[in-house]
Amino acid sequence: MFIKSDILIKAIVFISLLLSASYHCLGNSQDEKNLSCWKVYFVSQNDGWVICATSSASYIMNSADGGKTWERQYKVPDESLLNLEFIDNKNGWAVGTNGTILHTIDGGSSWTSVKTGIKETLTSITLVNKSEIWVAGTNGLIGHTKDGGNSWNSQTYLPGTALLGIAFANRSRGFAIGYGKILSTENGGKSWEIIESEEWKHLGILEIKQDSGWISAETALLSVLGNKIDLTGNILPEQGKISGISFIDEQNGWIIKTRTTEGLKPTSEGLILKTENGGKSWSKASSYKSPDDLSCAFVSVFFVNKTNGWVLSTDGTLLTTIDGGKNWTGSSIENSASVVSLNAGLGLNFVSAPTPPNLPQNDDGRIVKEEGWQIPSPKEKREIGTKLIDMISEDRKSVRVMTTNYAPVEKTIYSEKTDDARVTLVRDNLILGNFVEYKAKGKVFLYTIFARRPMSEKQEIGSSNEKIFVYQIVDRDGDGKFETLLIKNSKFLTPSWVSR
Repeated sequence: MFIKSDILIKAIVFISLLLSASYHCLGNSQDEKNLSCWKVYFVSQNDGWVICATSSASYIMNSADGGKTWERQYKVPDESLLNLEFIDNKNGWAVGTNGTILHTIDGGSSWTSVKTGIKETLTSITLVNKSEIWVAGTNGLIGHTKDGGNSWNSQTYLPGTALLGIAFANRSRGFAIGYGKILSTENGGKSWEIIESEEWKHLGILEIKQDSGWISAETALLSVLGNKIDLTGNILPEQGKISGISFIDEQNGWIIKTRTTEGLKPTSEGLILKTENGGKSWSKASSYKSPDDLSCAFVSVFFVNKTNGWVLSTDGTLLTTIDGGKNWTGSSIENSASVVSLNAGLGLNFVSAPTPPNLPQNDDGRIVKEEGWQIPSPKEKREIGTKLIDMISEDRKSVRVMTTNYAPVEKTIYSEKTDDARVTLVRDNLILGNFVEYKAKGKVFLYTIFARRPMSEKQEIGSSNEKIFVYQIVDRDGDGKFETLLIKNSKFLTPSWVSR
């Protein structure tokens, strides 16, 4: 059973309102095998949850070890889940399309669907305590329960406007945000004041801590102090639009920004920013740059204290820090065993190495040429960056691997019709892009190569209509001879000989 088309559209529209870049990856990766993710939430340095989806269902996924491993805890086949929040490691709530509200009292081992009569898509939820919960959604709807979800009251305050955030500082003072409008209450929701934001219309994320608050407005950040809202807008450093906010108190917080650049190929770029003075000033904690469609945009950030935090990207890559953002470790939620160590401030090139097909071929790829390929000499390539990763071998052993990202010094076109093809690209008129070298025990066992080809001979290089190819060559038996594979979106397991 597939998610209803209108439901999926609503979910993607909601995410696109939060993102400025690469939400096209939702469509690229939403199939039965791959997850698209957009929400991370932790209650301690160990216990956390994410919301992800395939083409057929939404999932609540749980980690009990700080994000190292994940399990699909609950499946929702007919609706799209959009947000969740926990009051402690046992009591949590999730919301989504068509008024979906789910509740757990056992840490997510079981979830109960709560009947409220609400039909609107719910985009946001906030928990004042175990009994008092607020939700907000499309058509200006705000819903409220004071008895732990047994009974609900709801009202439409801004017909036709999707409310994307709701948060309360205490039982009396709360805020909700929509396009160009901020709702404010000082009496526990008995009445709401509508505040117009003339300059900043695209209000997307709302965060409240005690008497302070922050509202994202694309590239700017609006501030809240008590019941006063500063609509001036603080333009944050670096390019990109805000896609996530997390504060642990009134002074210490983190923001993620993301953007798409245009060049030879759309490129995802993102930043993690940190403040220690309530948002008056920000410093760059880390950054990333993805040269291919295998990595997507930062979409959610969450910190539980000054040292432990997580950043989630739409393709299910989860970055984890245990030192306040000085260093980050990246892992795949879908394949928790694949871990990448990342240094703070480094331009991060997330490269997912696909799985070689079973010989001679299968649906994921095919062998193009068995052996005989050569890699460009040192004079023909320039190093972009290196990192260590932990990969899993075919016999399930962990292998520490050094990866080096290279770019060609000059534009080079390769064709299988020539005898001088010195790299792995064997299709007609392929233009070599970046390539990544994987080495273990002092020996190279794998290369991942990115290339492009214009769709017509007259088309200019760098056109958006270019076709992208991903190739790999792998030495399966350790004899120094590489097989060439054309790969299609699968995971790679290190050959067993590398772990021996």
